[in-house]
Amino acid sequence: MFTLNTKNHAGQSVWVAGRTSMMCGKKQRRLYNASQEAALAAKLLTRGTNAPIEVTGVVVVVTPKNLTVRE
Repeated sequence: MFTLNTKNHAGQSVWVAGRTSMMCGKKQRRLYNASQEAALAAKLLTRGTNAPIEVTGVVVVVTPKNLTVRE
C-alpha cells in the first residue's frame, strides 16, 4: 500500500539525495512528511483491520524543470 504526496513544481529544479530534498534551492521536508503520513496510515489501517498493514510514502513531483537524484 502507498500514500501519495503530490507536489507541483512546474518549471522548478528538484534535487534529492538520501532523505534530503531541495526544491528551487531550498531544503524541504517532503520526504520526511511522506514517511510520517505513511506511518500514520499504516497505524490506522492496522488498527482498523486487526492485521499488520505496511504503507510506503511516495512523493510525486509534477513537471519539474529538472530532477536530480543522487542516492
